[in-house]
Amino acid sequence: MREILHVDEGRRLVYFVASGLVATDPYRRTVCRAGLDGTGFIRVTDDDLDHVATVAPGMDYFIDSAYTSTPRR
Repeated sequence: MREILHVDEGRRLVYFVASGLVATDPYRRTVCRAGLDGTGFIRVTDDDLDHVATVAPGMDYFIDSAYTSTPRR
């Protein structure tokens, strides 16, 4: 886990950024969610891009910028 984005106490969920989930690049960031009890882990961003997420002030949504480190030809 690299960064906690939001803790939803009512739904008992935590949204966070993790690294190490992309086999080809352990530094790529992935947005994830899990229950506060440690169950129900899912990748919210389910691709191999590097994600930078910013949570909106009201915590209703987040803005995701995704990058690839693969050079274009």
